[in-house]
Amino acid sequence: MKVGRNDPCPCGSGKKYKRCCLERDAADAMRRADATRIETAGDAPAFSAPFPGVDGDVTSPEYWEALERAIPKNMRSGFEPLARQAKALVEYETRQDAIDAACDELERYREEYTRLADDFDACQAQSAALFSEPAFSSFRLTADDLQRAFEAVGYLPPDWQADALPDAIKKVIDHLVDPPRRKEIVSRLFCLLPDYVKQGRIMEAWIVRHNAFVLMDTPEKSCGSFLVQMFLHGMRDWQARRDRERDELFERLGIDPEAIRNRDFADVLDQLTLDPAKEAEIAHFLQKHPEFGAMSDAAHRRNESLAQHLLQREDAIPLLLSFEEIRPWLDTLGERLDKTGGLKKAVLDNAMPRKKDRERLVNILYEMGCEMAEALFDGSRLQQLAEAVRRFRRGLDPSDHEGQVGADFLLVAVTSACPPGESHLLAILCATSIMRANLIESLAAHA
Repeated sequence: MKVGRNDPCPCGSGKKYKRCCLERDAADAMRRADATRIETAGDAPAFSAPFPGVDGDVTSPEYWEALERAIPKNMRSGFEPLARQAKALVEYETRQDAIDAACDELERYREEYTRLADDFDACQAQSAALFSEPAFSSFRLTADDLQRAFEAVGYLPPDWQADALPDAIKKVIDHLVDPPRRKEIVSRLFCLLPDYVKQGRIMEAWIVRHNAFVLMDTPEKSCGSFLVQMFLHGMRDWQARRDRERDELFERLGIDPEAIRNRDFADVLDQLTLDPAKEAEIAHFLQKHPEFGAMSDAAHRRNESLAQHLLQREDAIPLLLSFEEIRPWLDTLGERLDKTGGLKKAVLDNAMPRKKDRERLVNILYEMGCEMAEALFDGSRLQQLAEAVRRFRRGLDPSDHEGQVGADFLLVAVTSACPPGESHLLAILCATSIMRANLIESLAAHA
């Protein structure tokens, strides 16, 4: 019978399984799996006939090091990852006794590490310092790695923050660190434990051990602080490249990069395109460096999403339309729902289990939102809304970064020259106003 993480430990200690024997059982399972993979690697035809100059025992780390060096360049993309993984697994197996002894020693300090782990900021700071050490340099993602990932899964916005974009960062990491690569990293992390314990760096050893188990246990849910730090090292290098390219462009355009360091890149370019010569230089730059346009697009999508989310918040209700503004549109909404083959009844019954019905309702509401925005938002009403957004923005908590960004983007939409009927956010505001005005009861009253 499978034991759950929060179940009592089968050993009878009285502790939860995750606090007692889980890590030891997981390590045993990993060793058994590793042994099987090593035997398989040793039997594989690709490795049983070694490359010229590669001799020795297939279960020796030195064999795989020699193999890595001997692989021809045109074959490395296929063989090098396998050789690297096999080397890590063999080294883990070779050092198994030392690793077990280190883990036993660490158990004496479990309570001390638990106290450190409970202090999130302190643990994160110590983890960041540890993973910045040279011992982890070979684990780090590079600027080239991140460029490949961004081209495949999408770019981060220019003002990205690790704590604000965990899903986007995890998507990048997952693209670059697949399950076999994770397993290789786990093996290599465990191999570091004996040295850290020998040096008396117990808390650092615990951090390494904990991150190794995070990588083993929940790859679909979390990257763990280790992989995030490996990402951040590469991201700093990648960002430095982009900064150099941007500054070189501005210098060619006769602009001091320091003078506009904190300004939005896209806004600066918009102003410079008024000069035909500079516009041609910018067009050539963006063609050569499409990632800058992609980052601006990512920022636009992120900010627009935050603005839409803002309109769903309870504290943002003053930004929505009043019921007096909505009332004349309810009959029109009811008529359109009547033409959708039972969708109105589903709305009134508060029963829309089918995805297709929800999509139809959203489409109807959005179409009406565009019509409402065109009819309601004349110059004075737009000015009134802009003032309401500014008041809302001033009242936000300084730590509410997402709310601030969403309010800023909404204000840009409200004050732009775009016709109200063509403004996506104004249409969303109108559609949201209908939904937040107790749509079901309102329709029932007009049925």
